[in-house]
Amino acid sequence: MTSAALLPIYAFRHGQTDWNKEGRIQGHLDVPLNDVGRAEGLRLARALRRVPIRLILSSDLSRAVDTATITLAEAIRNAWHPDVPILRDARLREVSLGQLQGLTHSEIHAKFGANLSRKIGTKILSDEELRDLGSESVDDLLGRLMAAIEEVSSHPELLAPGAALALSTHGGVLRRLLHSAGGIEEIGFSIPNAVFFPFAFDRATKRLVFRDFVPFV
Repeated sequence: MTSAALLPIYAFRHGQTDWNKEGRIQGHLDVPLNDVGRAEGLRLARALRRVPIRLILSSDLSRAVDTATITLAEAIRNAWHPDVPILRDARLREVSLGQLQGLTHSEIHAKFGANLSRKIGTKILSDEELRDLGSESVDDLLGRLMAAIEEVSSHPELLAPGAALALSTHGGVLRRLLHSAGGIEEIGFSIPNAVFFPFAFDRATKRLVFRDFVPFV
C-alpha cells in the first residue's frame, strides 16, 4: 500500500444546536448552530491547526456548513490553513431517522419504550428497528457516504502529497463510520459536538480505515 493510495481524512461533528442542548433528534431536519456551536467551530480550528487540510466536504445541512465555514475562517485568520474549498454534499447528511426526528429522549421513551430510548445517541440501531421507524438503513447510509468520499478523493486539491480531506458531518454518521472502518462492534459513548476522528481512504481498495480510536478535542 503506497502513501499515494491513502487519503488522510479528518471527520468532525458540527457544533452545538439548541436541539442538541435539548436532546432533540435532528436527523435530516435543518437546525442552525447556536452561540455555543459557533464558539466550538473556533475551537475546532485550533484542534485541526496542524492538519494539512486542502478541501472540506460538508453535509449540506446548515449546522455542518456553518461549522466548516467558521472553522476555516478562523484557521485562515491565524494562518493555520490556506483558503481551501468547501464543497456541500447531501450524501454527508445525518442519518434519516423517520418518526424519531423532532423528538426528545423522554418523548421517545414514552412513545417507543425504554429499550429504544437507551440506544439513541450511543448505539447503532438494527435494520429491523430502523425499518419499523421509517428510517434509513445502515447499508443505505454507508453507501451514500462512501460514494461521496470515493468521488471527492480524485479532486485535484487532494492529489498533492500529504493533502488531507476534512468532513463536516454529524454524530450518527461518525458512529457508523467508526463501526464500519474500525471494526468496532459498539460505540458505547455519545459523540460530542466539534470533535474529530482520523481516518484514511484507500484509493486502491475503496475502503475506509480508522486510524486511532481516541477522539481529539
